[in-house]
Amino acid sequence: MDALIARKNDSFGSMMMPFDIITNKYKINPIIPFEDTIHSLRDCINRDGFIYPPYSETWKVNPFSMEKKEKVPNSGRPANLYRPLPTHTIVKTHGTDLDVVFRINEGALILRLMDVIYETQLQFHDWWWVGRVRMDQKLQEWLTKEELEKAISQALDTWSGWDPDKKRVYLNCCFNFARAISYEWPYEQFIALYICIDAIWWLHFGRDKGNGHSQRLNKILEVDGLHQNPTIVGKIVDIRNSLFHEGVWGTFYPMSGGPENMHTHVRQLKEIVQRCLLKSIGLTNHFIFTNWEGFRGWTHWNDPRDR
Repeated sequence: MDALIARKNDSFGSMMMPFDIITNKYKINPIIPFEDTIHSLRDCINRDGFIYPPYSETWKVNPFSMEKKEKVPNSGRPANLYRPLPTHTIVKTHGTDLDVVFRINEGALILRLMDVIYETQLQFHDWWWVGRVRMDQKLQEWLTKEELEKAISQALDTWSGWDPDKKRVYLNCCFNFARAISYEWPYEQFIALYICIDAIWWLHFGRDKGNGHSQRLNKILEVDGLHQNPTIVGKIVDIRNSLFHEGVWGTFYPMSGGPENMHTHVRQLKEIVQRCLLKSIGLTNHFIFTNWEGFRGWTHWNDPRDR
């Protein structure tokens, strides 16, 4: 398994931030020449802000030379898996080798944390992307260098005190958040995000089932000290119950897109999950405690008065 290989350094993609990141344990640097890398990356980004899978075909090959011999008819389709464009390297701050389990432990946390912050999907250079990947340069300029360094360091400190089960649940939750961003249909986004809510409940309270889903979500917000609105939470839970138990998206079929307020509640659920994931890993910055009913674009990561 290539996740369990000792390395001096590793690389991942794709990010558009040009600055170096130095934490108490790791250094993240843009791949040089960075402008050439970013130019190649921009060429891949659709005008809607996503990178889409390349076109893929199946070929018969020579089993010895692996040379292509004949294209299989009617085999063309968007690739199910495709490689990321590596944009950054990562090394230990003090120059020692990365741990054997780096990619499935602290390395995984760093990438998944930035997935949540920047609403994207980062991946190690020789692993795989699935589906479309959001690549919003304006969003990736949200944090300053110092803010991102502090966020990664705080998260690693919290992570070091967790047991393997808690780490696994958190990483899977971040993965589902990133998948929700990639999905195109709102009902698919909602399903992936609500999976996160159940996982966040587990991170907080273990296997205690609580007193129903409204109670769960309100309790999470209360315990984390986040903005609360029981009326909106009740509407989100109603959507969950109709979709999960009856296959109904509001009063519509799932593929219909649903009424306008459904899109609003999907966005609000995304904002809740994002804040909860950041709070769960030990972050306490200004954004986490802001009103999730609005758009994040109106909100600073830290209070501007503290900059």
